[in-house]
Amino acid sequence: MLRDDFDLRLTNELIETYLKIAYGIKPGCWLDAEKGLLQENMLYPKLKQMINDGNINDAEDILYEYANPINPDILKVGLFFYYDLNRMADAELEAADFTRDEVKEGVQELLKIYDQENFGTIFR
Repeated sequence: MLRDDFDLRLTNELIETYLKIAYGIKPGCWLDAEKGLLQENMLYPKLKQMINDGNINDAEDILYEYANPINPDILKVGLFFYYDLNRMADAELEAADFTRDEVKEGVQELLKIYDQENFGTIFR
């Protein structure tokens, strides 16, 4: 239980820190940044709806179809996606056939696609 809480917080810290450094999004401005992303990006609202519908695995598959180093906006979308997942209760994730470990691994894989995997090692 304690380890799970630690991993949850660590994943949140990784995402928040990366968004702050790479995109200048400060924790107090999180909701404004998310609202902007919902308006300016077609993929993020779709992923959020899929999360709400319990289709997390399909949403993740779609995210990775778009993830490409030549499109850095998708990294931001992906980090918000995994942050949303990480805020869900374990029971909600399990009901959608997803785990907290998959959230952590997804963040690491996304950073790897964008050649940022070394950033994630700081938080291991």
